[in-house]
Amino acid sequence: MKTVPKTQFIIIDENPYRVNFVSKRGRNVTVRINNRLDILVNKPFSVSEKQAMVFLSEHDSWIKKIINKQKAVLEEMSAQGIWDHRQIWVLGKLYDLIPNQDLKTEYAFNENRVFYKNDYSSLLKKLERDTLEIIAEQFSGWLSQYSGNLMKTPTLCFRTMKSRWGSCNRRTGKITLNKKLIHVSLKLIDYVIVHEFAHFQEPNHKTNFHAIIEIILPNHRVLEREIKKYAFLLTEKPEKI
Repeated sequence: MKTVPKTQFIIIDENPYRVNFVSKRGRNVTVRINNRLDILVNKPFSVSEKQAMVFLSEHDSWIKKIINKQKAVLEEMSAQGIWDHRQIWVLGKLYDLIPNQDLKTEYAFNENRVFYKNDYSSLLKKLERDTLEIIAEQFSGWLSQYSGNLMKTPTLCFRTMKSRWGSCNRRTGKITLNKKLIHVSLKLIDYVIVHEFAHFQEPNHKTNFHAIIEIILPNHRVLEREIKKYAFLLTEKPEKI
C-alpha cells in the first residue's frame, strides 16, 4: 500500500512552508527541500510527526540556508513570471509574453518578447511542435557521431516528465527526452542527449559513466549544475499557503 504524505506547516522567518511527512522503513530522518520550497521529511515509523518537527526546529539554520539558496535560484530564473505565464524560457533565452490578437501567425518573436495570438496553452503547444523539431535535429547530429560506439541504434521519442530530463531503455534502444527541454539552451540539450547515449555503454552513474561523458563534454559537470536551475520547470506552480 502506498503511503500518502501528511502535511503540516512550519514558520521560518515569518513565512509559512509546507512540511510533508512520509513514514518509511529505516532508522534515520532525512530532509530535502524541493523547487516549490516544500520541506519533505522521510521518517521511520517509530518517529512521530511531533518528534520530526522537533528535529526540524533543531536544524532550522540548515533549512533556512537551503531555502534561501533555492529562493535565489528561483529569482534568478524568473520562476514566478514563468508560473504566472508572464514570461517564458525558449532554448535558454528568457522572453516576456505579450498577448496580441492582431497577429497573423500563432506567435512571433521580437527581441526579448514573444507575442502570441491565442491562449498560453495554444502558444505552448505550437512552440513545442516547432522547437522539438530542433531538438530532434540535435539528436540526429549526435547519433551520427555516436552510432559507431553503440550495439543498437537508438530511437527517439518525446513526452512530458515530472522528475527527469531524459531516460534510456537499453533493452528496446529507446531514448525518451522531456518535452520541457524546449526551454533550455542547446548546450544543455546536448548534455542530456550525450548523458542518455552514455547509458548504452554504462547503465549506472559510476566512475566509468562520467568518464565516458567527459571524453565528449569535458565541461559536463558545469552543464549538470546549470540544468539543475531549470528543475522548477518540472513542477507545478506552488499553491499559496
